[in-house]
Amino acid sequence: MDLGIAGRRAIVCASSKGLGRGCAEALAREGVDVVINGRNEAEVMATAKHIRENSRVTVTPVVADVSTEKGREALLKACSEPDILINNAGGPDPNRNQREDSRMFKRFSTALVLGCAMFALAQPAQAQSFPTRPITIIVPFAAGGPTDIVARVIAVELSTSLGQQAVVENVVGAAGTVGMVRAARVAPDGHTLLLAGMSTMSFSPTIYPNLPVHSVNNLDPVGIVASAPIVLVVSKDLPVNDVKEFAAHAKAQGDKLVNGHAGVGSSSHLACALLNARLGIKPNVVPYKGTAPAMNDMIAGQVHYLCDQTTSVMAQVRAGGARALAVMADQRSDALPGIPTISEAGFAGAEMVLWNALFAPKGTPKAVIKQINAAISKGVDAPAAKKRFGDLGAAAPTAAQRSPEALRKILADDIEKWGKVIREAGIKPVN
Repeated sequence: MDLGIAGRRAIVCASSKGLGRGCAEALAREGVDVVINGRNEAEVMATAKHIRENSRVTVTPVVADVSTEKGREALLKACSEPDILINNAGGPDPNRNQREDSRMFKRFSTALVLGCAMFALAQPAQAQSFPTRPITIIVPFAAGGPTDIVARVIAVELSTSLGQQAVVENVVGAAGTVGMVRAARVAPDGHTLLLAGMSTMSFSPTIYPNLPVHSVNNLDPVGIVASAPIVLVVSKDLPVNDVKEFAAHAKAQGDKLVNGHAGVGSSSHLACALLNARLGIKPNVVPYKGTAPAMNDMIAGQVHYLCDQTTSVMAQVRAGGARALAVMADQRSDALPGIPTISEAGFAGAEMVLWNALFAPKGTPKAVIKQINAAISKGVDAPAAKKRFGDLGAAAPTAAQRSPEALRKILADDIEKWGKVIREAGIKPVN
């Protein structure tokens, strides 16, 4: 959308978060140089950095309280004659002391009205025309893995629903956080999305506290697209038939029993950390570079058990190379209907269900997010998607889990829950 205001200058008061930040970002997308303002220095500088990284305009941060004379003077010093003035602070007009010049006051009053109208109209207009080009879905893991497969199923459905091709881009590294950072820094217009799993989004705030982006603060939830429970899987020769027998055997074996996992801080690692604590066992925990090598060593008899999602273990369980003892969820999996839940096995409190969800850069118009959410909700119910998810041992989200608001709450709850598990497991933050 071209409003014909590129090259102008704007002051946006109280623009370090919320509506004010969205307004400043909308102006920057139109090519307007912006002076952003707020009282919290960290928020102001973070907003300035985000706008600079996603536009080519000049951004001037001013930490000041515009309800004071000193604050207003600071703003006017940064930009004495703005073309657009938006006073989102709700306080006095920062140019009230300039009103002796009636012509200047008239121009500023007009600029204020135009600025607010521009922002109010820009978002619905953008949503009405969305999408205008192909959509990129960033997957923070390598091609061929469970998250990538889910993303490619969703890409097909989004392409059908939205009328523009959706393509998957794999951006790997640092347990998925490289892709998360990349997705958070693109223009918030809905044309670039992140499809990430619970482990990346829920574990990263605790394991990587110094990341330049945060899964809650720098990304907007769109909706869950699929979920898969963790399964307790043991080697085919381990002399146990259920979880109670497994717990007794593990206590007797101590550190002679080997627990393999897909890497420090992975969902495979934390699921078994939670299970081990619940069962009261202390095995020899061995990290691997992924589930596949851990599973290979379990088939070879060097690893006795692991915990991983159905999408990663189904093939070996079906082939008889490993045995599933329990589904670590509050209900049985359609992919393993004969396997009890961990609660049915007598050990409630050791549940982990992984989800994959779409996120958009912070500041993406709500109307666009609503449109994408409706498309994925329709897509996950498509027969082809249901069959593919079923083959993977995954499932579409329930109706109650599909909204952006539901995902926001689920993410917040999981960050708190798994942050505690991470700390109790002795996993040190990566600085």
